[in-house]
Amino acid sequence: MALACASRYEAWPVAVGVVAYNAWDLVEARKHSSVRPGRLMMACGLGLAFPLVWMLHGGLHHNDPLFFLERVSKYRAALGQDLPNWRQLLGGYPRALVAVEPLPLAGGLSALGLVITQRARGRIAPADRSPSPRAMRVASLLALQVAVLVFGEARGGAPTHHPERALLAVWTTTSFLAGFIWCTRSTVCTGRYLAGSAAIYVLLAHLMAPWGTRLAESRLRAPEEELGHKLASLYPAKTVGIVTNDYGYFAIMAAAGTPGRFEIWSRHDPRERRAPTALPAWIDEHALSLLIVPHGSAVQNASLGEAQLVPRHRSEQFVLYSIER
Repeated sequence: MALACASRYEAWPVAVGVVAYNAWDLVEARKHSSVRPGRLMMACGLGLAFPLVWMLHGGLHHNDPLFFLERVSKYRAALGQDLPNWRQLLGGYPRALVAVEPLPLAGGLSALGLVITQRARGRIAPADRSPSPRAMRVASLLALQVAVLVFGEARGGAPTHHPERALLAVWTTTSFLAGFIWCTRSTVCTGRYLAGSAAIYVLLAHLMAPWGTRLAESRLRAPEEELGHKLASLYPAKTVGIVTNDYGYFAIMAAAGTPGRFEIWSRHDPRERRAPTALPAWIDEHALSLLIVPHGSAVQNASLGEAQLVPRHRSEQFVLYSIER
């Protein structure tokens, strides 16, 4: 949880909920002198450590502890996106929760329906008929996560690109929660039954979205990654200029592993209203040794004065030039 909070702020609501439950348990533990609350105290500290450090950094360096939310709001405003109405909010995260990956929620509801049916038929022991406190806590944390995402969407601070990724933890945890309910509150938790259920789950997931399609979607930036690896192996220290038609420069820089040596011609950020610097002046200003441009780009035919572009590598979408002066 602490590592998730260090990576993305979407995990913070769940972390706060976990800390609240741990704090409650800590108060209850203090009532019993035989219980050592050290682990609960450490869990509370770790759960809040990265959010507090992140907000402290924002307050000191950006004069706003929640500067990242403001950045997202300004980005959306620069794209011309208005705040959503209630219908758009319902069509956002709540719809994605069901429509994008429906199997986890269906599995959870099936497990719950199975338990209710067996309870009505008297097949569950009386001691197991009450809801599991642990399952209820997990379910409440998942509901909190979705509620905060919807609230953030209403305020313009939710993720802009691929917002459904913020639901990945909800889908994954719901699947585990369904398995937990089946194995603790039903009489059909056998190895054969679980294996059959897992096989049906995988088959349905493939029929709804073939695994080949899923893998292909995860490799949309493969040309940029290939070029970044090539730069890391052949030109590990040279300063590189990048011209792209979208945000692909991030993938190139990440694959190369040394983002500090890259210069970006245009970041495609709608918040930046300035015109790109003239290409020859930009190349000279940053003393570039290499230049990456897309195939068919007008940059390839631009006049660079005394400098010349010499092709060094061609990939599926890009050409890597060395700048000879």
